[in-house]
Amino acid sequence: CLRLRRARAKGHARPMPLVSEAVVSDAVPLAHDAQAARPVLRCFNVRYSPNLGDGLLSECLERALIDHGADPATTSIDLAARRRYGETLAGRGAIMRALEAMPAGLRGLAVRAPLALASRRSWAPHYAAGLEGADAVVIGGGNLLADLDLNFPTKLALAIGQAARRRLPVALFACGVSSGWSRAGLARARPAFADPHLRAVFVRDPESQAVWN
Repeated sequence: CLRLRRARAKGHARPMPLVSEAVVSDAVPLAHDAQAARPVLRCFNVRYSPNLGDGLLSECLERALIDHGADPATTSIDLAARRRYGETLAGRGAIMRALEAMPAGLRGLAVRAPLALASRRSWAPHYAAGLEGADAVVIGGGNLLADLDLNFPTKLALAIGQAARRRLPVALFACGVSSGWSRAGLARARPAFADPHLRAVFVRDPESQAVWN
């Protein structure tokens, strides 16, 4: 199985105010020998984002996990429920322009109903189907720890919740952390990041570590 170790080694990230206790690790070794079954991992990320760099990061992570002992069936679950490259939300540009024209307070309210609807109708079923047969979960990489219109706080909380329902260990790996979180975003993230199934956190650079701390 995936062995996730907690450590407080000097220089590694400590929890940001999102969590109540340290959820930190300096390694995510895969316990594996010739007789052991290779763990099937699921990676939550934005593999099929219009930004092809996100896809490259996701494919590299999958390959590295397999090379280090994960089952070849290890693959990614796109947080936006996309299933292939080139798949985009119809009218996304118009939606973003409309949001950008709104005052901050109104914008924050306007996104809540669509997020709730997408969570129930699209994201939750997609995550649940993708986790079938999984032994553990990795969330990363990319700049996923960010709060823009509650997007990632909503999706990450939902993904961790789906993993927790299946008692799957979760690690955040190579994630960028942005500042400027809203109160609503923190309120969604805190319970998820404090979930005991989240076993380890790795941020991708010193700037992200500074925000996390």
